[in-house]
Amino acid sequence: GRGRKVEGDLSRGDRVLLIEDLVSTGGSSLAAVKALRQAGARVADCLATFAYRPDQAIPKFARARVRLYLLCDAETLLQVGRKQKYIGVRQVIAAQEFLKTLSYHKQLNSLNSLN
Repeated sequence: GRGRKVEGDLSRGDRVLLIEDLVSTGGSSLAAVKALRQAGARVADCLATFAYRPDQAIPKFARARVRLYLLCDAETLLQVGRKQKYIGVRQVIAAQEFLKTLSYHKQLNSLNSLN
């Protein structure tokens, strides 16, 4: 592109559905929503194929007045993988521990930003 945040044929008042492959904390998606809104679009919904921690992202989307629809999240993926015997209990536990570290690092980054 030409360095623009929004490209294509967009008229003021157009309704836009933001489609994301992955939502982690929601920051990038909500930055896109902000850019679209500044360009005059009406954005009320975001569809994402996957989210690591929807419990962290959903409140942010709600504050921005955007409904977040997920096709799958990490916990569901782990449950289905275990039920179908694609992964074992130890792998589920390891993945859940990893997901907890994502939350820990997010909290640590928030504390560091206060300095």
